[in-house]
Amino acid sequence: MIPPLNRYVPALSKNELVKTVTNRDIQFTSFNGKDYPLCFLDEKTPLLFQWFERNPARFGKNDIPIINTEKNPYLNNIIKAATI
Repeated sequence: MIPPLNRYVPALSKNELVKTVTNRDIQFTSFNGKDYPLCFLDEKTPLLFQWFERNPARFGKNDIPIINTEKNPYLNNIIKAATI
């Protein structure tokens, strides 16, 4: 079973969320004290997912696993929701 995402992702304060959503001129958003640039999603913009790995030893040091969305179709739902 996949744990709920909100368990691991800290919630944005109401002010941060409103600032991010309503200000069309904003170029950056802040998350956990760090600024991140906002960009449009397209085929060339990668998305980074963070998840709990039960067996981290299966990956090498500094190895970034690539997830096949055909084998994990729920990730397609996340990608589609992010493009709205």
